[in-house]
Amino acid sequence: MLCLADRGFCGYPNWRKAIESGAQLLWRCKTDWQLPIDRVLQVRVIEYDLPQQSGAQERYRLITTLLDPKKAPALQLATLYRQRWEIESVLDELKTHTLQRRRTLRSKTPDGVEQEFYGWLLMHYATCWLMHQAASAHRLKQRDLSFTGTLHLVRRQQPHSRVFPP
Repeated sequence: MLCLADRGFCGYPNWRKAIESGAQLLWRCKTDWQLPIDRVLQVRVIEYDLPQQSGAQERYRLITTLLDPKKAPALQLATLYRQRWEIESVLDELKTHTLQRRRTLRSKTPDGVEQEFYGWLLMHYATCWLMHQAASAHRLKQRDLSFTGTLHLVRRQQPHSRVFPP
């Protein structure tokens, strides 16, 4: 099991608890942390640069318990961490934009909660599918389109009852 975490969770108490779970760790930490070697610990530091993208910083630092660079190459670990951000973006789209201000589920039973959750996932998928169709039709990159803008467009096109046709 590999536990990935953002730099907001990095710190000895969280690191220790995660290690006790038996997982291998790959966590981002702040690039301005000084990491002097006071004593040898079982940790590996990976630093890399990315070309400047909108809103992204250029330098990244990961710390990991995966010590063997042959079994876990730095490039592979950096790629895994980047994929974590793709998942985080989908969760943000679901929590922040699809749910809007509602943070609780309306359903009162486990089956109802599951059904409501799948409904949100289907809404997310449908919105992304529309974005893909629009991007393909106009030879654009889907990531250049706004999820929020597309979601607002879909909501404006639906009846006020919020009922989708079958």
